[in-house]
Amino acid sequence: MTTLIQRMREELVRRNYSPSAIRTYLQAVQAFQQHAGKPLDDLGPDDTRRYQVHLLEDRRLANGTVVLHVSALRFLYRCLTDRQKLRATESINEKGEGRRGVRSTA
Repeated sequence: MTTLIQRMREELVRRNYSPSAIRTYLQAVQAFQQHAGKPLDDLGPDDTRRYQVHLLEDRRLANGTVVLHVSALRFLYRCLTDRQKLRATESINEKGEGRRGVRSTA
């Protein structure tokens, strides 16, 4: 497991994602990296678009499954990298439930 994927796992745990969601997101990101054949840090928007087309046309996955893969990649790149200069924030409401959001730091 790469350092970036390990950080992603830790962030998903910290945000109280279910074990099933964590497993699914990590599998989606690892499948993307394996398909691309490059480190995650070297992959960009064009790679994610090509991967999405691959999932739809070559693997013929359902739209919901493709959305799940894209959501996992969005979480990875928005919450764990500086690519778009976004910072993930989390606040806890009165009931102790987490609320996820993304805020621009620009």
